[in-house]
Amino acid sequence: MKEICLVSQYWYPDINGDVTRLNNIIESLRKFGFKITLITTLPHYPKGDKKGYKNSLFKIENGEIKIIRVFMPSIEHKGFSKRLILYLFFSFLATFPILIYGKKYVWIFSQRVFTTFSAIPAKFIRTIMIFSDITDIWPEALVNTGYAKSNGLVFKLGRFIAKISYRMSDCITTLTPRMKEIFVKEYGISSNKVFILPNVAKRLELKKKKGMSKKILFYGNLGSNYDFKAILELAKYMKEFKFIIKGTGEELENIKTEIFKNKIENVELITDYLSEEELASLVSEADAFILALKKQVFKDVSFPIKFVEYVCNGKPIVYIGDEDYVYELINKYK
Repeated sequence: MKEICLVSQYWYPDINGDVTRLNNIIESLRKFGFKITLITTLPHYPKGDKKGYKNSLFKIENGEIKIIRVFMPSIEHKGFSKRLILYLFFSFLATFPILIYGKKYVWIFSQRVFTTFSAIPAKFIRTIMIFSDITDIWPEALVNTGYAKSNGLVFKLGRFIAKISYRMSDCITTLTPRMKEIFVKEYGISSNKVFILPNVAKRLELKKKKGMSKKILFYGNLGSNYDFKAILELAKYMKEFKFIIKGTGEELENIKTEIFKNKIENVELITDYLSEEELASLVSEADAFILALKKQVFKDVSFPIKFVEYVCNGKPIVYIGDEDYVYELINKYK
């Protein structure tokens, strides 16, 4: 049986875009007959909550896939310094199970450039091959989310670290042709080493809707790459519509604060877990989806899985953002 080792800082019961992508890839690998070992962490996203797990340095779970979890400190994913501690902590601890359990092929997910370094010792000691899955090109994505400045020390140091990480990878998987172009032109990576592996989404079983409900929906991870201030500002001027924001994540408290401060009454926040059937019912009632991305200093260094999910479920999309790859796709296929 073919074997592969996957590495990701995020896995169930934590939920974000990285987990969604990894789950889709695991399902595909299993269909192709791969035996999978996943090196990940104890639950910790987004507020450091262990979600019922007991603290342990390493924990092994045997099931349809073998899961090796490493300890993570209970630190909230908020602000650059706290995030950096979590990224570096996982990158250090993951080095040891990769050396022990890593297979010939080690595929690194939820990349923040640091995780690739976890596999470098095994690359030299055990001659493994490193595949790096890059869904946000760092450090450019840091600038777009406001955690670094394009002329600052963090960005310059990040570029140096990123070049090592990308060039040490035997193969890079990424989301779009634009992102591949950035790796080739900006980082000098051979185009033969970069492969486009787009995000996919599952189509929900939607019910037929009669007439307009005047509901506009955002659902998913409330991450820092989305411009929720723009959504709430739009809600203030479209009082005849109800805006529904469903999800959890690091921006949740900021959203609550903005709603309270501006006394916005036509926004409903849903933070409870919804089953697939309940989510399908919520999506069925909406007239349109909304996707708002923060202004990008570096265009096309990320691509929102949210856009793929929206398109898959076949409703109009209200898009707020730059004239980037998402904008071009909307205009091309509208």
